[in-house]
Amino acid sequence: MIFYIIKWVILYTLLIFILHNLYLYFSELLTENKEKDYLLYTNKEYNNIYNIINQNKNLNQNLDLNQNLNQNKNLNQNKNLNQNKNLNQNLNQNQNLDLNHFQNQSLDLNNMKNELSDFLNSLNN
Repeated sequence: MIFYIIKWVILYTLLIFILHNLYLYFSELLTENKEKDYLLYTNKEYNNIYNIINQNKNLNQNLDLNQNLNQNKNLNQNKNLNQNKNLNQNLNQNQNLDLNHFQNQSLDLNNMKNELSDFLNSLNN
């Protein structure tokens, strides 16, 4: 009988030991830690915030660059239009001056003809 009791005590302790170790193994394997790493968590959050801010800055910079490019294009177009207008005005003025000059020359030629004919007439007289 004593042999029988010792045998069952050993079997039960062995069974309890094995079940206990199995429980620890599966609890470690199948569960997540409930502890939170606050330092790592905050660093991740700060990095996320920093990335979002940088993306917004980059978007704003790109928008500003696009606006500046558009403004520069508009300014250049306006300058070109103004230059074209000025050139057209200058051309018109030059044409008017040339016409006036040509008319003046033709008047001078007529005056010269008249003077020459008067001179010749005076010589003949």
